Amino acid sequence: MQAGREAQEGRWRAEVRAQLREANRRLRDTPVGVAGSLKGLLANLAELTYIRPQQSKELT
Repeated sequence: MQAGREAQEGRWRAEVRAQLREANRRLRDTPVGVAGSLKGLLANLAELTYIRPQQSKELT
């Protein structure tokens, strides 16, 4: 169970990093919709129940 949780947390960390990189790129080119995309990501993270509170805090 612990290994599965850590794997999921790792995938979410990678997803957050990728989304932030994409948001930074889009801010330079066409910033329309960037805030909404990041808010959506934040909402998805808030709904995760299998991530430890410390990890959740780090991701948000």
